Amino acid sequence: MSRIIKYAAVAVVIFYGCSNPQSPGRYYNRTEENFSTSIRSLEEQNNESLRNAISLLIMSKNGDLSYSLVEKISQSIISNSLKYDFDPLFITSVIYKESEYNPFSLSPRGAAGLMQLIPRYFDEVQVNIYDIDTNIQKGTAELSRLREKYGNYTDMLMAYLGGEGLLKSYKKGEISEETAILMNYYAHIILLNYQILSARFRVNVNTETELLSMY
Repeated sequence: MSRIIKYAAVAVVIFYGCSNPQSPGRYYNRTEENFSTSIRSLEEQNNESLRNAISLLIMSKNGDLSYSLVEKISQSIISNSLKYDFDPLFITSVIYKESEYNPFSLSPRGAAGLMQLIPRYFDEVQVNIYDIDTNIQKGTAELSRLREKYGNYTDMLMAYLGGEGLLKSYKKGEISEETAILMNYYAHIILLNYQILSARFRVNVNTETELLSMY
């Protein structure tokens, strides 16, 4: 008799566990939702940490910028990097080489802003090439297009520097040795700086293709 009562009690427990809205299965789902929320929070925290690191880096290299400008640059770097699937530290390295974080930079060739864009290459009317977010967005979009076309970072960077025509001449050996050295130096100094920043900050905020295997 006692054995029957024992089995009956177990059956009741099993039935209650399966029918109860707060069964272990429900608790598992809630835990899973909380885990997803935690992952999102961690990404936001990483982005915030990286934004602060980039801001400090910009201020250390260009002390003439106001804090609000620095914050705007670092935030735009992160948002546009993630939009086009780049590591923000890589875009930071490109901007440093192009303009040393000076949003008002203008080269003798007419390249302007943080990412040294040439206004005549854009079809849109009334584009403010010195606007921080516009400049970074268009520069990062162009890098993304070149990466897709050439499939490696060295060609992408050399095409960004001198144009696709110059890259074509480089591959055919139709440019001077001095220009060839300049193009190689430009690409590899950016990649080297990116390695240094990655080792220094050790922050991963997206799943970018392994850069160093794409030389």
